[in-house]
Amino acid sequence: MREYTRQEQEAAAVAAKLIAAEGRTWARAFRDAQSSVGIRPDPNLTASEIRRWFALFAPHEHQALLAAKRHAALHVMRSVPELNCRLIGVVLSGAAVETSPAELVAIGTGEKEAFLALLNAGFLPEPLDAPYPTAFARRVGEKCLDSLLLDVRGEPVLVRIVPEHTPLPALTRPDEFQAEWEAAGALPSDALAQVLSDTP
Repeated sequence: MREYTRQEQEAAAVAAKLIAAEGRTWARAFRDAQSSVGIRPDPNLTASEIRRWFALFAPHEHQALLAAKRHAALHVMRSVPELNCRLIGVVLSGAAVETSPAELVAIGTGEKEAFLALLNAGFLPEPLDAPYPTAFARRVGEKCLDSLLLDVRGEPVLVRIVPEHTPLPALTRPDEFQAEWEAAGALPSDALAQVLSDTP
């Protein structure tokens, strides 16, 4: 992880508090933090600051929230193995808040095939006309992905359908509030099942 300036750290801390404590969206929190501090927060540093905030102020509640979202994701992954989904995003990295959907990526299948597979597995997928804004969606581009939203035991799960050879989020160095697997970038169902079974 690169060295950040004091101003960058302050901007990320302000945005993280707005997201974690006040429930603001990332986009609004970034605008407000930039207005307050003078620079746009770095997304990676902001995610780390969100993990720090929860570790300090609500560690047990946040771990329970993450577990519920990860189990919802695993349920989908196991229900439609033919989609070969990977868990990515803030639910994997540990920077999720209550409103964050678990984000899954299905590579090399079409939207219609994914929709039918999910429907046959008992889900009610809702196609999204515009991509739900996440780091992955911004990087890939809205023209290169389709998105289906599921409600799984009260938890939102977002399935991204992308073309074959679409690069997944890369492995990163974990910060002090992450396990190594939380910094994996993308996690298949068997690995997710293993870490969840090992987590108290």
